[in-house]
Amino acid sequence: MSRLLFMLMASALWVQPVRERVLSGNKVGPAGLRFSSNGDELTITSHDRTGQRTLVFDTRTGLVIAQPIGAPAGELGKLVRLLGGREPAQWGFSRNGCTAVTAPSGPASRSELWDVCKGQALATLLGDAFGFGEAEFNADETRIMTVDRGKIRIYPVGSSRPLHSVLVAGEVAAVSKDFARIAVWGEVGLAIFDPRTGHRVATIAHGEDRAAARFSSDGRWLVTFSEFTRARLWDARTGRPVRTLGDKNVSFAATAPDRPLAALVIGDGTVELWRLR
Repeated sequence: MSRLLFMLMASALWVQPVRERVLSGNKVGPAGLRFSSNGDELTITSHDRTGQRTLVFDTRTGLVIAQPIGAPAGELGKLVRLLGGREPAQWGFSRNGCTAVTAPSGPASRSELWDVCKGQALATLLGDAFGFGEAEFNADETRIMTVDRGKIRIYPVGSSRPLHSVLVAGEVAAVSKDFARIAVWGEVGLAIFDPRTGHRVATIAHGEDRAAARFSSDGRWLVTFSEFTRARLWDARTGRPVRTLGDKNVSFAATAPDRPLAALVIGDGTVELWRLR
C-alpha cells in the first residue's frame, strides 16, 4: 500500500463527524441561530403567527433552559436591553459575555462596541457604512472583524480605527474565527483565501450556487448548507468533501466559537448538533 493511500485512508477514518444530539421543541424555521460565547447555550429566534419566539437550549443536555416571552434571554437579552429593546441584525460576544460588537443594521449605521456588564457604549468603529454587515471577535479576542459588501476590516480591540482592510472580489460566504481564512463565492464554487497574503488556499467545487457556509471553530472544516440541499462538510485546507451531515435539507446552521460543534436546523424546525471531529 502506498504511503499516500495510507494517509488518505487514515484521514477518512479519523474524521468522523457524529450527530451528537437532537434538540426538540422548535417547530418553525428560525430567524436567528447563535451559540453563546462559551458554546454551552444555543439561542433560536423564530417568528410565527403569535410574533417572535425565543428558545435557549443547553447544548450539553439538549434541554430547554429558557423560553422568554417578548424578549431574548441570556447574553443577547442583556445586549437588547442595553440597546433600548432593539435586536441587532448581527452581533458577537467576548468569551466572558461582557463585551459585545454589533454590526450595522440600517442605512448609514456603523459597527459598535459595547460593555454589556457595565451597560455602556465603548466605541463606534470607523469605516465605510453601507448599512448591513457582520461583526465578530477573533479567537484570542485581540481583534474585531467586520464584513460589509466584500470589504473586510480588522480592528484592534479598544480602537475605533481599522488596523487594515481587505477588499474581496466576490461575495464573502464565511470568515474563520482566527481571521486566517475567508471563503468567497466565485465562478467555480467557493474559493478559500488567506486574507493576510491574498493567496488562494483551496477551491471547493460546490454544485449549488450561493449556499451558506460556516467555518468550524479551528478553521479546519467548512460546513455548507441551503434549504434545497443537505449540509456538507469540507476540508478547508484542501477543498475536498468529507461527508454529508444527515439526510435532510438544512435551512439554517451555526458553529460554536470554541469547539468543533455545528447546529443544523432541518425542515420541520428540529435542531441537530453535530460534532465535527
